[in-house]
Amino acid sequence: MTNTLENKVQSVHVDPVTFEVLRNRLTAITEEMSITLRAVSGSPVVVDAADFNVGIFTKNGNIVTMGKTVIAHTGSLVKMLEHIIADCGEDPGIEEGDMFVVNSPYKGALHAPDMGVLAPIFYEGKHIGWSGACLHQLDVGGMVFGSMASSATEVYQESMIIPPVKIIERGKLRKDVWNMISGMSRLPRSFSLDFRAMTGANKVAIKQVLQLINRYSLPTIHTVFEEIIQMTKVKVASRLRELPDGEYRARNYIDHDGQSNKLYHISLKLTKIGDKLTFDFSESSEQSPGFVNCTESGLIGGIFSGLLPLLAYDIPWNDGVLDPVEVIAPDGIICNAKWPAAVGHATLSVMWLVETVVVEAVSKMLACSNEYISEAQSSHNGGADVLHVSGLNQYKEGFGNTFTEQIASGGGAYMNRDGIDAAGCRHIPALKIPNVESMESGTPVLYLYRSYIEDTAGAGRNRGGRSLGSAFALHDAPFMMGIPMAHGFEVPNAFGLWGGQPGSCNRRFMYRKTDIQENFSNQEWITDPGKLNGQKEELSAKPGPIKFEPGDVFEWTWQGGGGWGDPLERNPEQVLVDIHNEVYQKETAERLFQVIISDGKVDHEATEKARDEKRRQRREYSPAKRLSSSLLNKKKEVLGPMGDQIERVRVEEEVYIQCECQTLLAPANENIKNYLGVKQIHPEDIGTKVKLHEELEMHEYMCPNCGKSHFTEVKRKGTQPLHDINLF
Repeated sequence: MTNTLENKVQSVHVDPVTFEVLRNRLTAITEEMSITLRAVSGSPVVVDAADFNVGIFTKNGNIVTMGKTVIAHTGSLVKMLEHIIADCGEDPGIEEGDMFVVNSPYKGALHAPDMGVLAPIFYEGKHIGWSGACLHQLDVGGMVFGSMASSATEVYQESMIIPPVKIIERGKLRKDVWNMISGMSRLPRSFSLDFRAMTGANKVAIKQVLQLINRYSLPTIHTVFEEIIQMTKVKVASRLRELPDGEYRARNYIDHDGQSNKLYHISLKLTKIGDKLTFDFSESSEQSPGFVNCTESGLIGGIFSGLLPLLAYDIPWNDGVLDPVEVIAPDGIICNAKWPAAVGHATLSVMWLVETVVVEAVSKMLACSNEYISEAQSSHNGGADVLHVSGLNQYKEGFGNTFTEQIASGGGAYMNRDGIDAAGCRHIPALKIPNVESMESGTPVLYLYRSYIEDTAGAGRNRGGRSLGSAFALHDAPFMMGIPMAHGFEVPNAFGLWGGQPGSCNRRFMYRKTDIQENFSNQEWITDPGKLNGQKEELSAKPGPIKFEPGDVFEWTWQGGGGWGDPLERNPEQVLVDIHNEVYQKETAERLFQVIISDGKVDHEATEKARDEKRRQRREYSPAKRLSSSLLNKKKEVLGPMGDQIERVRVEEEVYIQCECQTLLAPANENIKNYLGVKQIHPEDIGTKVKLHEELEMHEYMCPNCGKSHFTEVKRKGTQPLHDINLF
């Protein structure tokens, strides 16, 4: 037996050229792992949606290199390794040729369908590192196909739960363990291919790393492992020291926990001091009785997903990014649930919202820096809808599949540009979605459309990205069972920044007993399900299992990205382009941006009058507090930005926040929202595809002098407005 902490290797000097050659070679090995995994798996979730990741790790479990697919999976692999080393280091031991399998959410997995296979790397009897792969299995047992049971109240009910188990021992598959595990899946063939894909990826890594060692020596590769991580640590620390110290807050909400339409919140206070970051989730809701919770691994995965693309956009991704991070999350809150809480929907609910609040808080920090404000971003969608389907397909064969096109949602806006349409997920850089033809070939459906959807983009000076949507009919099959589940049906989770408005909510409809087949028979192609004869039913966030029958049509649209800046400052000609490109309906655009269109052109005079009137109305809303008028004529020293519409200034010995119209608004250490005009706004004020949970309200906060909109906030009724930024 070889303990993972033994057999220390001496570090040596590696010249810069050799270091860069080996660093890039390790990155290429990681990419080869991804290619291998995709090629072997064949699963549509893996091949089409890239729901997997791979990595190479030190022998202590630190990330050296990682793939560019689902970022959270790499954070999950780190937690899996932590438990493998702790649980298996002594008994049964970690030896050459071994591989370990894990899917327990309380031992590192994000949720049970996300299975990991990890292999120690040995060289001449010395344990020198790890290889790991993790992917989403289509089914790992439990109450329902897909292993996400909305009725589950305990993790026991959701699926098989595998703590770290040695599945391959000294290069030989343990058939007894394999038979037990694979027998729990409803799709053993797909399950088997996925398992072989992960083991194949690990074998590629082991072979290639050993080849590097044979060529360059073990001390050299060991040194490169450590220096890659150290390089990232140094770069991240340097970047953090360039950003202002302070507290940055974000808060978001999840509707419906699978049991009832109860509202929960995920609250983050991000504190940055020097080169250290503290993510404090203490004020989040207690864990839910439903399946939306996430465990510590999901929390770390969400933080990792939000932090890497924003803070380390040009820095190698590895364990060094996490070095400055401290996480505060008491046991028993919704984003750090205690055993045996149900967590089947964690990846698409609370973990996703952890990422969302991290993106918002980190973006607020970046927006307080002239150098890095262009990297700040409004929110992407705050949670993807999901639909698991199973039954008999058009070939009269049993099938199971998961729709993954719903991740093609809108991206958040930036200071200097619009959000990307159908941007997808921030946490899957190498993202793609399945072709319509791919879905139709393996699932008994026929698409009516897949296209961009109007009125999904959050309004702002720069708008958010619009989302896709689609509709399909059951085709050439007697029935199909489906389990849709999501949140964000009564919360527009993609919040805007600096006056930008939220994107749309998720929406889902079923049209029952339509005449779609008659239309097909008459060679009539209907792309709007609303024009079919039938019964339209709006589905809730988590309706439980639904049955598709001949004539039924399913339609869904997904969240768009949040906007940036006051919508009244959007270029009127760009609004006209948006209308022409069907980003917004004409009536919606005129209401959001106060742009008057006449005979297909912008009426600039009428537009200016409408905007001036809107600003006049905003100025009528009185703030709760006002500064003393004695400050008006004092000399000001600009200290730095807070977004691109307000800034910090010094007046004599005190620091204040002022609007870009040069009006002093508030003391810098107080919540600026108490010094702004405030108006309650309603879903119809910001779009045609937004709803609010009965416990929520939405407010707009405006400069009392110029009428500029600085914040749009969704919050629980009766609570204080969020104190977004407090700089030290």
